[in-house]
Amino acid sequence: MKSANLNIAELIQFSPGFVGLQGRRLLIHDLSALGQFRKDLIETTGEEMARRIITREGLFWGQADAAGMQRLFNWESKMELIKAGAELIKILGMAYTDIAKVEYNESSGSFEMELTCADSTEVELYRNEIGKATHAVCWVITGYLSGYMSSCIGKDVYFMEIKCQGTESPSCVMIGKDINSWGSNFNKELLYFKAADIQKKVQQLSERIREQQRALALHRKQLKASQKPSTMSGIEVRSKAFQNILELADRVASFDTTILITGETGTGKEVLARHIHSISHRKDSPFLAVNCSALPETLLENELFGHKAGAFTGAKNDEIGLFVAAQKGTIFLDEIGDISLSIQAKLLRVLQSKEIRPVGGTHSQLVDVRVISATNRDLDALVKEGKFREDLLYRLRVLHITMPPLRLRTEDLLPLARYFLEQFRRKLKIPILRFATETVDVLTRYDWPGNVRELENALEHASVLCTDGIILPDHLPGTVTGRISNNTHRGEFPSLEEIELQHIRSALELSKGNRFDAARLLKISESTLYRRLRVIGDN
Repeated sequence: MKSANLNIAELIQFSPGFVGLQGRRLLIHDLSALGQFRKDLIETTGEEMARRIITREGLFWGQADAAGMQRLFNWESKMELIKAGAELIKILGMAYTDIAKVEYNESSGSFEMELTCADSTEVELYRNEIGKATHAVCWVITGYLSGYMSSCIGKDVYFMEIKCQGTESPSCVMIGKDINSWGSNFNKELLYFKAADIQKKVQQLSERIREQQRALALHRKQLKASQKPSTMSGIEVRSKAFQNILELADRVASFDTTILITGETGTGKEVLARHIHSISHRKDSPFLAVNCSALPETLLENELFGHKAGAFTGAKNDEIGLFVAAQKGTIFLDEIGDISLSIQAKLLRVLQSKEIRPVGGTHSQLVDVRVISATNRDLDALVKEGKFREDLLYRLRVLHITMPPLRLRTEDLLPLARYFLEQFRRKLKIPILRFATETVDVLTRYDWPGNVRELENALEHASVLCTDGIILPDHLPGTVTGRISNNTHRGEFPSLEEIELQHIRSALELSKGNRFDAARLLKISESTLYRRLRVIGDN
């Protein structure tokens, strides 16, 4: 075998998950990553130690390749095996090499070689990551040649780079000699090939790293201890889902873009809107809320935009609307999905022009108000049905936050319950108010279809009924504990009418007597609710 006959296609095998040199596994590595590694190594250990480590990497690499070449091929001569080392440097992509001189005397063991390298990868990565060099930087190549040639002739051979393109030299020039031929002139360079004090250096480095890790761990512990848990309105938030919402709220609070908050009834949409207002630059100005579904169209228009004297019967004086009253602040439009198309058109004009016109007025007035709206309805579906303007939806939903129902953030249930209990303790002036253990189990087992609002109302109900400051399951509404009526405690099976009445009363209780909201909880129309109340005699 001659060195000139080496072919990369025959030497290197490529298959999924494996790259090899005639069966010996190789690794294709990114040059920029190697450059960053060298830079980090220099900064961590110092340039002298980094050079020693990298040179020895090349030394071991060259020894392994020389052993492989001797195992794989029958060489025409020892000289061809030696020359193959320069070919391998080209094949492996380290540099383009040219042998200027090679002399080897097998009887005496003397060896001398001069090699010219161009386009060295080590020069390129050094320049890219560190900059112009003031010294030779082809440490892997000098180590590789030293290891390869030593393995070939069975005697220590070492290479030194006397010229380097990294220092703006036209080419890299490597000189290699056996150790005897070098004499004392190579003593300083010889240190880069030896591992005498590497272990000590590694131990020192390891200890320094361990000290840094201990310091970092202590810092993280202190930082964690100093960080307060996520809260909203003084209530601890444990669930990841709601923590993500608070993080989003914190990010969007400083911008004046409109926000649409969606979610089931009772999930706390208005509470979140107030929280966003409280951490925004508008916090010192009013936050005004209006339930759009609670007012007829004419009253809602008047509530939002105000009116001029004489605009309608009884309008004796000018009255400002919420958009003017909330100047520099935030207006919260709850149940936005229930407004009429006429009000939608006027609201769109406000969002587009920042102007309002009072009922009966002829002149517009500029307003500076942030709009946050909320609904439990599917506005996209309403758009398809022609009941909601698509252009208004786009204006309202610049930022969209979806509130998860309480059943999907069960980690927040007990912090909420304990917060409400403390509020009712103060409101009702009860010295001690706490849950019995079995009550906690009942609270956590229930699905809370009415969400946070249902939880709050249920706990107010229980706080009023408890007698000794300890809330027992019996103090909770029957819908929570599974009791339908008091008859069940007497062993009597309730009638369908009794179950229906209890269910309706629970809905009214949750909605604080608001029959419109109760009808929505029951998923029936308000007229149906009135009719059922008349039938069962509870109107």
